[in-house]
Amino acid sequence: RARQRAEVAARLMARVTDVPVDLGSRVRAGATLIRLGVEDVAANRAKAEAAVQVARAAREEAARQATRMDTLYAQDAVAQVQRDQARLGLTAAESQLAMAEAALREVESMAGYARITAPFDGVVVARSVDPGDLAGPGQPLLGLESTGARSTGAATSVPASRYRWTPGGTMKKRTMAARPTWRKALPAW
Repeated sequence: RARQRAEVAARLMARVTDVPVDLGSRVRAGATLIRLGVEDVAANRAKAEAAVQVARAAREEAARQATRMDTLYAQDAVAQVQRDQARLGLTAAESQLAMAEAALREVESMAGYARITAPFDGVVVARSVDPGDLAGPGQPLLGLESTGARSTGAATSVPASRYRWTPGGTMKKRTMAARPTWRKALPAW
């Protein structure tokens, strides 16, 4: 199995609150590596929820106004341009509501980024973060390497002089008769 390596990074800017692993720690896939503070996310969620409420109220009012203008236009009490402006106001209010709801979903997904987990089983091989540090998006915080066998992916060549042809037409590795003599001259420590 090829060895995997990952640089673990945050997806949002936040204060690091906990790093339960250290260099050499063995981790399982899904284990918590880093926890980030979510105070800013909670404040942004409250702001996004308020924006959704305002946009819903504006859409409801725009819908009532458009219905009113449709009724008055049918009675020839208002000009077509007034009715068209009411319809345009409704479309704009619906768009504002859609944008506010999308912003709320984005904030809710950010809360999920506050817990950074291991993508695979491995060992922590680098750590550049401590509790209290400010983590930024894309900033490497930990290095993780899988515990499988290392695969270098390199190709090597072996000289043909290390092999010989047998009478049957197959290649066989040559063996050395004795170890090199220089090893005997080394002192034993």
